[in-house]
Amino acid sequence: MKHEKLLKKLEIDEDLRPFVDHYITWFHDNIKEIISTEQTLVSPRGYAGTADLYAIMKDGKRALLDYKTQGVKERGPNFYDSWAYQLAAYVNCLPKPRSTKCISLVINSKDPEPLVDKVWTKAEISAANKIFRAALTIWQLKKKYQPVKEEMDNEESCSEEKEKPIQDKEHEATCSASGSADEPNGENTSCVVRTD
Repeated sequence: MKHEKLLKKLEIDEDLRPFVDHYITWFHDNIKEIISTEQTLVSPRGYAGTADLYAIMKDGKRALLDYKTQGVKERGPNFYDSWAYQLAAYVNCLPKPRSTKCISLVINSKDPEPLVDKVWTKAEISAANKIFRAALTIWQLKKKYQPVKEEMDNEESCSEEKEKPIQDKEHEATCSASGSADEPNGENTSCVVRTD
């Protein structure tokens, strides 16, 4: 294995080492800098989730990555539209959503093999965002759920602020972006980033 010393130092179980070795290789080949891991994102639109990895890629662009495991068959991994819906929802809670790549990263759960990534196109994320928002609206109507008025007021006030950097794990930052992935008219999307 390429990273045997590191795997031993990290005390990775023998059976898992080949899988982790492939991840480390992918990571070193693609990631320049980690911005955050396991970051809780809360939208004033009434949803939340945890982003696996938010990073700067080797090409200098920001990326939101979501890890997926599956038993990969000979023809390769399946990439599901629902994965793009999730990424579209999360990316709209980050600064600069339009310039952030959305990437699904598949780890074969059957055999240790190199990881396979899919960089979703802007068109795919834009369509996924529309579908997610429609589903969110249906869910909110069905459950008679409306986001708390105070949070929606916060969304409006945050939209006037400039982008704030994401802070370390001990802090909470309110961030805003100049527009969401499918709204070229510049509608502001704001969120609370929780990293506890």
